Amino acid sequence: PERSADKAARKADRAQAAAERQAQLAARRPLLKEADTLERKLAGWQAEKDGLDARLADPALYADSGKALLADLLKQQAELAAGMEAAELRWLEVHEALDALDAGVSD
Repeated sequence: PERSADKAARKADRAQAAAERQAQLAARRPLLKEADTLERKLAGWQAEKDGLDARLADPALYADSGKALLADLLKQQAELAAGMEAAELRWLEVHEALDALDAGVSD
């Protein structure tokens, strides 16, 4: 009787541990997906920023005839930088949440 009680207790402990692992995976999954999406967006935006920077490095753009295009490119660059900054901040928040979940498991 005592052995079967120990066996049942161990089985219950394993089931509870498995349920906790599944709950953590369920909590991590959307965060991991969001982090991946943000990383892909940031990579695309970085490529776009590099292209804008290359165009802005053209001295001809700063002649009187290029002022309108220059203003447009500078506006695009500012909007892109703001979007990238917001995405980077969100990426940090997501990773902090993932770290908090991981710390909760190791406690």
